[in-house]
Amino acid sequence: MGITFNSSLSSEASLIQELLPDLDHNLERCGYFKSGILFCQCMKRANAVLFSLLMIVSSLAGCIGGDDFDSSELEQQIADLEKNQELMNQTIIAQQSENDELRASMEMMNQTFVAQALFNAELQQALEDMNASNAEDVQNLLSTIVGIQINISSSQTAISSLVDELENLNSSDSDLLAQLNATQNYLDSLESDLNTTIAGLISEIDWANDTANWANSTLRLPYMDLGNADFAYAHLVGADFRHARLDNAYLSDANLSNADLRSADLRDAYLSDANLSNADLRSALLISAYLTNANLTSANLSGADLRDANLENANLRSADLTGASLYGADLSYAWMRDADLENANLVGADLTNVFWDNTICPDGTNSDNNGDTCENNL
Repeated sequence: MGITFNSSLSSEASLIQELLPDLDHNLERCGYFKSGILFCQCMKRANAVLFSLLMIVSSLAGCIGGDDFDSSELEQQIADLEKNQELMNQTIIAQQSENDELRASMEMMNQTFVAQALFNAELQQALEDMNASNAEDVQNLLSTIVGIQINISSSQTAISSLVDELENLNSSDSDLLAQLNATQNYLDSLESDLNTTIAGLISEIDWANDTANWANSTLRLPYMDLGNADFAYAHLVGADFRHARLDNAYLSDANLSNADLRSADLRDAYLSDANLSNADLRSALLISAYLTNANLTSANLSGADLRDANLENANLRSADLTGASLYGADLSYAWMRDADLENANLVGADLTNVFWDNTICPDGTNSDNNGDTCENNL
């Protein structure tokens, strides 16, 4: 509406400016013809110009008249635009804040990946050096074994020759028998050396296996997406799984003692018979996780989410469960000696045949003072 109004005024004002010089010129010419046909024709032309000016002025009078122009709609549109601008500014500020947080998270993850890459490179170099050394040692041992086997074969050939010679001579010469006995003793010595060498080789192989287990035990996989991964029976002692995604992962019978699982996502994970003793599970997500027969001795589960988790027959001796959510969890036959459940949520939990002994109940009291149970002190 406002754009049309301004455009109309501008065009009509321009037209007036064009007509005024023409009007002045016609009036000036008419002054020379004060009578006759030429004078009449001149005035007709001037009248036409005057009539045009009257029409333009009339239209301008209608446009600039304030009584008929309603600006409320424009004011509302302006107010709406200002409101939308404010919302857009707030959205931009919120987005910038979120972008800053994402940049900080990415920087932390990049630092973690760089540190992990450096550690992996060092570990890989150590393993390569160790493999090279082991290969050389094994090759030397194999060469020694081959030499011993050759000596044994030679000795057996010598014995066979002596036996044949004795049979041919049909003799019981004492010197020949002594030589035979000496050869037999030497053969026994070689066999003993062979056994010692084999035992050394086995020891070297065992040491290499132990080293491989050590490399596996120092596994570091923070922030990794390992959902549905199969770690059943894996040796993961001291592994770093902070903030890792392990939802629906198979960790049955795995050794996760002393593992760092802080804030890890273990929803619906299979941890039956797993060893989680001394593991750090603070703020971990264990919703609907399977922990039947799991060893959680001295594990730190403070603030962990164990809603609807299956902890049947689990060993929670000396475990820290302060502030943990065990809503609807199955704790039947669980071992709770010396466990700390202060401020834990056990509403709806199955506490059938739980073993309570010196257990700190959710309300802060001791099970020993509550009839050896926490069932009435939730």
